[in-house]
Amino acid sequence: MPLPPSTTDPTWVRLSRAALELFAERGFHGTGIRDIGDRAGVSTSGLYHYVRSKDDALTDLITDGLRRHCDALEAAYQSVSRVEEKLVALVSVQVVVPVRHRAMSRLLHQELPLHDWSNHPQISPCHQRIQRLWASVLADGRAEGVFDFYSDTVVRVALMRATTQVTRWYPEGDEAELPELVAQLADFALGGMRARRGPDPTAIRRQQAAIKAGGDRRTELGQVRTPTLVVHGDADPMQSPRAGKATADAIPGARLVTYPGVGHDLVPVPLWPQLLDEISALAAGAGATGTAPTRSRTPSCRDS
Repeated sequence: MPLPPSTTDPTWVRLSRAALELFAERGFHGTGIRDIGDRAGVSTSGLYHYVRSKDDALTDLITDGLRRHCDALEAAYQSVSRVEEKLVALVSVQVVVPVRHRAMSRLLHQELPLHDWSNHPQISPCHQRIQRLWASVLADGRAEGVFDFYSDTVVRVALMRATTQVTRWYPEGDEAELPELVAQLADFALGGMRARRGPDPTAIRRQQAAIKAGGDRRTELGQVRTPTLVVHGDADPMQSPRAGKATADAIPGARLVTYPGVGHDLVPVPLWPQLLDEISALAAGAGATGTAPTRSRTPSCRDS
């Protein structure tokens, strides 16, 4: 589907939405190009100004959907450090994105296996990026002695399918229990990896020494131009919430999100959907304007 001067063009948006709905409902072969125009309320003469063929419409939708999914996976993966946290991050995206974008999820499940995308300049590399993320977290977890499993191929395919296909049985229109679902599937993934990590009594002392040696970094932070999200727990016993605010204040355009009841650890799994929304909003704002607007908020934490 050739893009107009602006992807906010209302006609193009209607056609894109109609194509997505029809392909998800009827499949590619059950949808005609004029069906898309009829669903969008666009005349035949106007239709071909935007859509050359239904093949182009399908390709553009899959390219956009897969790219967004891949970007969300990479952003979540990079937002944490420990390998078990990275696994939880991947599982969370694999669950939340399909549940909140069901039509696109159905389209990708239906059409990706039915067409040869191996030579497509955008779809194939994006698919490979997703596979590398999963392969990397499994290999790193095994190398660190945190994960214990037999076949990386088996566990990678099993985890990806168990999470992305949750929409086949999870009720549509009811996301009240989504945080709990994410938590249970994350626990399932960690259990399947037989994840374990022994305590290191010297770690806190090493970290405190590193913090003291680092000195005041506000000048360096003031030079950061990358859109930044600062996440802090208001029950952190190591760094008070003032430290999070000071960090956000020092970085131009940074957004601060404070989670009530969260300590000096990874944001609890039930809050991952909220955290993913924050990351997505940051990425969307950066893509639209090149910068991220300053924002400080305390999200609801009823599921923590």
